[in-house]
Amino acid sequence: MAAGLSGTQGVQFGLAHHDDADGIVAMGRAMNLEAESYKHVVFDEERTRATLAPIIEAGTCVVARAWVGDDAPILAGFIAGYVVPHFFGQGSTSVELVVYVCPEWRKTRVAMRMIRYWEARSRTLGADGMFLAVSTGGPKAAAIGRLYTSMGFESVGSMHHKLLKSAP
Repeated sequence: MAAGLSGTQGVQFGLAHHDDADGIVAMGRAMNLEAESYKHVVFDEERTRATLAPIIEAGTCVVARAWVGDDAPILAGFIAGYVVPHFFGQGSTSVELVVYVCPEWRKTRVAMRMIRYWEARSRTLGADGMFLAVSTGGPKAAAIGRLYTSMGFESVGSMHHKLLKSAP
């Protein structure tokens, strides 16, 4: 088993490294094309890389590496986020910015296992709570919500979105 990774059944979970950036950027591009709620966003690879670099440095990007045959591992998914102080009091909370699992790895428990790894990592970084959002929209949103609920997360509100036009 590779250093710094944990997992079974050909998929291992661990912290992202800078050499994972190409795969994470590719998954970001795929998510941008897939998700109804991001159809208005023009994918910007340079911006994605610039946003990703400090998240990897902070140790708050988790990847799922899958071994298929004798080939080098491929990335099956990732979570990127932060652990931040609570706004109103003591303690910290874990907030994800993006969760993505490649289509061929969906319904394989990769998402659940990756979220569990993120949960443990968040706890290690001092978080006493964790937020996961569903911004995908469409029929996938309900399935994602059911997954989160099955993992012990409670629905505490909803996400609303509005496109803002530039000021005149």
